[in-house]
Amino acid sequence: MGGPLPIPEPTGDPAVDKALLHEAICRQVDFWFSMSHLNSNEGLRLRDEYIGISKGENNPVPISKLTWWPRLRHICQSFKYKSGNVAGKAVIMEALKNSTTVNIVAKETVQRKANIVDDSDDNDDDGAWDANDSQTLYVAPPVYRPVKKMSEATGWEKNFADAPITPAEHEENLDCYHPDRQVHDRLEVAIQRFKARRKFHTSHSTAFNAWLKFGGVDTGERKFNGKLDDKEKLEGMSAFDKAIEFATHQVGEDKGDPKQWVVDFVGVAEAYLLAELLRFCNHYQDFLNSGFTMLGTHVPLLSTEFQKNYFDPDAEQIDLQCGVMTNFYNYLLLHNVCPEYKTEIEAAHTVVKLGRNQLIAIHQLGSLIPGDFNVACSVLLEGSLAGSRGVSYAAPELEFEAGDIPWNPITEKLLTAEEATVIVRTACTSDLASAQLFEAIAEANLSDIMSMDETFELGLEVVEIHRPTEDDIKGYHQINMDELQISKDIVFKPLGKLVCKPWKIPAFVDHDLPKHLRDLTFKNAPDTFTFWVEGDIIDRMFWETWKKVLNEKTGKWEMKLVVESFVGMKMSARVRRLKVKGVDDCLWVLDGVNTLHCAFYNLILNDLMPRPWKEIRLLTEEDQDAKGSSDDDGL
Repeated sequence: MGGPLPIPEPTGDPAVDKALLHEAICRQVDFWFSMSHLNSNEGLRLRDEYIGISKGENNPVPISKLTWWPRLRHICQSFKYKSGNVAGKAVIMEALKNSTTVNIVAKETVQRKANIVDDSDDNDDDGAWDANDSQTLYVAPPVYRPVKKMSEATGWEKNFADAPITPAEHEENLDCYHPDRQVHDRLEVAIQRFKARRKFHTSHSTAFNAWLKFGGVDTGERKFNGKLDDKEKLEGMSAFDKAIEFATHQVGEDKGDPKQWVVDFVGVAEAYLLAELLRFCNHYQDFLNSGFTMLGTHVPLLSTEFQKNYFDPDAEQIDLQCGVMTNFYNYLLLHNVCPEYKTEIEAAHTVVKLGRNQLIAIHQLGSLIPGDFNVACSVLLEGSLAGSRGVSYAAPELEFEAGDIPWNPITEKLLTAEEATVIVRTACTSDLASAQLFEAIAEANLSDIMSMDETFELGLEVVEIHRPTEDDIKGYHQINMDELQISKDIVFKPLGKLVCKPWKIPAFVDHDLPKHLRDLTFKNAPDTFTFWVEGDIIDRMFWETWKKVLNEKTGKWEMKLVVESFVGMKMSARVRRLKVKGVDDCLWVLDGVNTLHCAFYNLILNDLMPRPWKEIRLLTEEDQDAKGSSDDDGL
């Protein structure tokens, strides 16, 4: 496989120039997707993160992922950038129609022609397997073995709908879900009948059982009930009696006391998205035993304790958990199990849908935030990210030392002071900078005129999200196209801004402090903080979703694709005030982000339950005298 062609020089003939440009683009992309490149250190990201070859996958790759790379951007200098993504990729897509290694599978998306190929054969010029190749195509086995009959319908498919209720089933529902029955009995029967209409694979069974356990529903067969196939016992029993008698999930009669237990569908929808993820950790069982209410436990979503100790879920795990919850909610609504809670169930359904989008956004933002500009300020002015976050996964030759965190959101290499200076200086020339700031940094040494105050830990809530301006997008694009800049291998990203307000992080660590020691913040704290962040971060704070919207012309509700934003996102962060000599207004810098939370973050007393209880010990006079003497000795 040959390398990429040199950048074509203009000939003056538009047709020839177009052909040469297409050939250079095609050759460049074919080189990237060849196995000789994918097996090299430079191709690991494309191979494993985008294509997924190590997992036995062949995922489509959006062309916008490739256009960030300097080589392709330098070949095509007519791109228009928007918030860090390329808009108008018709030239590339037209050129790739003649590619020998990729197929165009969707709008602005390409896919390799084979999962895994060995293109070391000298006779293979293109690196893609075809019928004329002498070598046998090797496809890696899947990471997980497929479950028997996995391809059959299970009831968990996306947009699955239950069949219409038959007259016989309607009669059974009238008996099983009669309003005179206790709600805990109706829910217990609904669980059994729901299970009979779904095919549970291991992943769905684990998710469903963990959710029920989380909500206070015990899992396991009833004891001393006899054989399940006892025909004499089954004769004459109603559908309700059969479901109660042989239930494998029991709510419990004690849960029917409204003074001690509460049914809170919305609360558990907000809380379970955290607790279900804890099933992968060693402390999950202890967490489950910390006091729950029937399908309505209050547990914090993505609590600080969880984010410090547990893993970050990916989109597939989030989809599975949210799908199990919404599927059961749909069943409760269809069969009218508890009509008195219809509004709460619908609200819980909305929370799960919103939570799915926000959790995926948090998963994507985790590797990007606080962004290039904020890290550059920290590196330049010796902030908290200058040392502890100076090691990245892309530098395996470096040895990690105690306290090092192997992550760097700027680039896939160490950020030098020179690069940090260029990033900060470029940002100060954008539309976000004031005229005073622009003039102050024009000729000055940044280290001489810039300084940062001490670090403050506080909670923040996003109230406004602003994308980069069109002028900044064009300006940054021109900077990135500069030949000298390309040689430095640094990609500058246009800046937008996040406007945040202080948010009191729910916690119980200070509940025993006197009032004058609570809620301490730094002096002269503003009502809002404005942070400069890159466009690729802001892009991930918007998503498209289907929503029921009222059509004003027809007066009917219609499903419409709308854009939602992550306004309301909460975070625990380290903030520093950046001052510039000769500039009246200061800049606020995110010197580190500890945790990200969904907009509906909730914390109640259940969060204290997993922690060991410290018994109250009354001190006697002898104990107090002994304590006083030890204090006098300086111990």
